[in-house]
Amino acid sequence: MARILVADDEDDVRPLLRTIQTRAGYEMVEASDGCSAYKMATEEKPDVVILDLHMPGMNGLEVLKRLKQNEVTKSIPVLMVTGRWLTKYEIESIRSGATDYIVKPLLPADVRARVRLALSHSESG
Repeated sequence: MARILVADDEDDVRPLLRTIQTRAGYEMVEASDGCSAYKMATEEKPDVVILDLHMPGMNGLEVLKRLKQNEVTKSIPVLMVTGRWLTKYEIESIRSGATDYIVKPLLPADVRARVRLALSHSESG
């Protein structure tokens, strides 16, 4: 069973993502800020990280950069999530190592498909 780490500071987003992931048959762990997300990723070593771009403490881009610099976590696919669709954030996320970029509102079928794709890339890589 794949383990997904969801890091988002919005209290209504984490339950939605939990429902989407558990219905898809995945185990889910959660973080509500960037520092916790980084710590959990290094300790739990999830199969995929879904990471909000704007969080308190350490923002999602900083978490992403640290994950990609860490030998333990650098190969974990990271899906960036944001409520703002701005090309500069998308480009910076991809340049920093994100596998994909998802804009809220989250559509369950879209999230499931992107997680499946990220998992297939990590299995083949």
